[in-house]
Formats: sequence, C-alpha cells, structure tokens
Amino acid sequence: MAYRDILVADTISPSSDPGAAPMLQWVDIADLVIDETYQRPLLEANWAHIRRIAAGFRWSLFAPVLVAPVEGGKFAIIDGQHRAHAAALIGIAKVPAQCVLVPIAEQAKAFAGVNQVRMSVSMPAVFRAALAAQEDWALRADAAVREAGLALATSMPSSRNRKPGVIYSVKSIRRFTDKGKHAEVVAGLSALRVYDKGTGRVALYHDYVLSPWLAAVTSDARFAKADLVAVLCQRDPFKVLEAAGSSGTVSRASAAADFFAAMIRRQAGIGRLD
Repeated sequence: MAYRDILVADTISPSSDPGAAPMLQWVDIADLVIDETYQRPLLEANWAHIRRIAAGFRWSLFAPVLVAPVEGGKFAIIDGQHRAHAAALIGIAKVPAQCVLVPIAEQAKAFAGVNQVRMSVSMPAVFRAALAAQEDWALRADAAVREAGLALATSMPSSRNRKPGVIYSVKSIRRFTDKGKHAEVVAGLSALRVYDKGTGRVALYHDYVLSPWLAAVTSDARFAKADLVAVLCQRDPFKVLEAAGSSGTVSRASAAADFFAAMIRRQAGIGRLD
C-alpha cells in the first residue's frame, strides 16, 4: 500500500477573511430547505440523477451537504440537494452536514463558488480508482488494452506529456468492452500498435482516431479476424478522417467509422451482414 503525505511547497495568504469555522453535525432531512432565489430547480434530468444516487446509495460515496441555518430552525442547502433528495428517497432521516453561519448573499456566493471551483475528475483517474476497487468494467477495459500490448492511462497529463502506446480515452474503451466486444477491441488496438511500428505517433491513440476505428472493427464480429494492419496500411487513418470530415452527410466520427468498415470489407472480401 502506497501512501502520500499532504505536501505544501509554500504558503498562500487568503485574499479575504475565511469566516467562522463550520460546524459538522447530523441534520434531519425534514429540516432541510431549498432557497429558490439561487438554487436551480429540479428538472427531469436532475430527478434521473437523484434516482441513480438513490439506487446505488452508499455512505462511503456520500459527502456531507453544505448548509446554512435560516429562520424557523431550518437549514438551507447550499450544496448537495441531489444527495439529500436521494437519501430521502430511500428513507434516510438524517444526513451529515457542514453548517456555515452566513447570510443569504453569502450563501448564493458559496453556491456559485463551490460549483465553479470544483475540479472534475478525469476518466483516467476514475479508471485508476475503479481498477483498485476491482470493478468489472475497469478489469475488462484493462484486460483488453493489455492484451493488445498497450496501456490504459490512469492519469491525464497535458497534451505535450502524453506518450505513444498509452490510451487516454478510457470512455471509448469502456464503451466497447461493456458491449462484450473484447476480441474485436484487442484486434483493433493490436493493429494500431503494429501499424505504428514504434514511430511514436501519440495522435494515433487519440479518441479522434480510436473511436471511429473501434466502432468499425466492432461493427462485425468477422472483422476481428481480418488483416487490420493491412487495412490501416492502405490509407493513412488521418487521411480517412479528413475525407470523412468533408463528406457532409453525417458526423465526422460516424462517416469515418463507415469508411473504415468499408475498407475492412474490401480488404478481407467480406460482404455486409443481412
């Protein structure tokens, strides 16, 4: 097990008074309210998200809600109304809360600040955690990429620090392996690796190429046995993408997938499936 300390190279003075330290407490869901002057309404998409949280509810995934006390002994939710609604859906009566003593103007500012400052987690980072947790989808994606002689990224470096042979498009790999296309994904990725011939073209493993190429290879189970390296050698994949972009009929990715599929059929003498 590898652990890392909190590292601080230097110190920074806050630009303003950080205010009173918050209180951590358990709050009755019945005492939580939503201030509609700054909170978003719950639309169909929000309720779908709430139901997903409720269906997979675990305390280990539940971050304390951020609240502020208001009149009537209630607490206005600044951040976490989806989590609170999900907890209510499964019958939970109390949730952990971080309570800050701020007026409504500061509550609205906090709501905007929390949502602006929050850093989204990249899919490679999600994959890293899922792999450590032995989640099925991560194990499937990792197995396919490794079998092809490549690596699936566990972090997202800047574009200039990316390496050839490392796939950063975790979402695409998951999409195809979740559909049970292991053999096709391995065949498609292996062909890219061999075609690359050690030239180190990082862009060859970018989703721009990867997604339409794998969409084509996985569109017909027979394609996994075709000479996919020969297909790639027929025409540079970037030229295919360029032609797809000028087709003007469908999206570039869709057109490129169709172009790649046609090339595979032609090279292998495979007819269309009825």
